[in-house]
Amino acid sequence: MKNQLIENLVIFSMLFFLLQLAVVSAMAQSQELNVVRPEKIWIFDNNEKPVNSEQLSQNHPVQHFNLDQTSQFEQQFSLGLSGSSQVAAAQALKRIQSLTAFQKDQMRQSYTGIVTAFQMGVRQLPAIVFEYKGKQFVVYGQQQATKALQEFQQWQDNRLEK
Repeated sequence: MKNQLIENLVIFSMLFFLLQLAVVSAMAQSQELNVVRPEKIWIFDNNEKPVNSEQLSQNHPVQHFNLDQTSQFEQQFSLGLSGSSQVAAAQALKRIQSLTAFQKDQMRQSYTGIVTAFQMGVRQLPAIVFEYKGKQFVVYGQQQATKALQEFQQWQDNRLEK
């Protein structure tokens, strides 16, 4: 009789433990489902205020634009051009035609960043833009992209609670 009682207690304890484990697991999964995940993230920075986006880009779709790339490209491109506008135009055309595919891609990328920032209404750097449910939300001044994501998620959580 005593052995039967002990066996029942052990079985009951195991079942209770498994039930607790299932409840904790379900709670963790529901919390993961409630995490606000932006559909897309754009990062705009410059050499003076770079944004660390390495961790964020591993788990999220991120486009990172350093807006100083354009001026760097222009400086390199215009280096040594003639003082004569006609000669400089011919030199510039020759340089454009001789760009490698990689250089063309860099140039396109740098100008795309400026145009995209302008279209989104970015007012200062650094800026991290989150797209969520078709709307865009901006975090300014944060140089750690993961912290900006946390700020965005906290702001969204606060909006949902109201």
